[in-house]
Amino acid sequence: MAVVAALLFAGMALIAKAAAAEIPAPQLGFVRAGFGVLAVAVYALRGTLRVVSYRNLINRGASGGGAVYLYFQAIAHLPVGVATLLNYTAPVFTVLWCAALYGERVGRRTLEAVVITTLGIVLVLRGRSLLAGGLGIYELVGMGGAILSGLAMTLITEARRTDGAWEIFGAFSVGCLLVSAPEALAHWQTPSRHAWLLLAAMGAFSVGGQVMMTYTMGFLDATLSGVINQLTPVASLSAGAYLFGERFGALAWCGIGITLAGALFGAWLGATPRQSSTRTVPRIKTANEGGPAPPQ
Repeated sequence: MAVVAALLFAGMALIAKAAAAEIPAPQLGFVRAGFGVLAVAVYALRGTLRVVSYRNLINRGASGGGAVYLYFQAIAHLPVGVATLLNYTAPVFTVLWCAALYGERVGRRTLEAVVITTLGIVLVLRGRSLLAGGLGIYELVGMGGAILSGLAMTLITEARRTDGAWEIFGAFSVGCLLVSAPEALAHWQTPSRHAWLLLAAMGAFSVGGQVMMTYTMGFLDATLSGVINQLTPVASLSAGAYLFGERFGALAWCGIGITLAGALFGAWLGATPRQSSTRTVPRIKTANEGGPAPPQ
């Protein structure tokens, strides 16, 4: 499920890049959040939303909203593969956030997987700078989004101890909506029919990926989830080169391969151990009472 979620996020980024030719970045984030709020509202009609920890959900919404806002700014002004790759350096910061906030011990093998993916990212950025002349303001914006994304991933894991996937997704969507609303509404561009189709597809990919990712983080630790998520920039880089003609040198493609290897290594490491994890599966089921039970 985590791998499928990562690929859905890659599709969302590609669609957002296409829509950014007509729609400003804050409006893209606002529309994405709107689809999320709508999906949660539809779910609430057939299920039960039961909030256990408002503090966890508010923290998740605020950090996630800021991360998405910066991410869409980067997508609008950078090649989609580079913007996505910068955002998905988040696992490096997730490790630091987990250690700083919760004193979480990072296993040696998981840390090795993070190091491998980070090395791949560095090579891609180095290869990109040889073509584009180095890091600029929007590369820094993308890195800022990664820092907040790392925090958001850490907070998702904490929130999943008390609340269900739909409750957390609802908090995330509301947070994104509030963060992007002022600028989006102030500079609103009426979408064309083609743009609305792109926005609808972006929303569908986003909702599917976000719910699946949030759900799986009840069974995977934040660091491992971040490693698996490295499949998103790999797919975005490859598809961006094909669809948008984004140029990358041999060094960058070497980095893509290393990043993919690290992601697959991380996914393999987490395939079995979490099956017997003590991460509060009963609590998750209680928080989702009335909704679908988590897989056993």
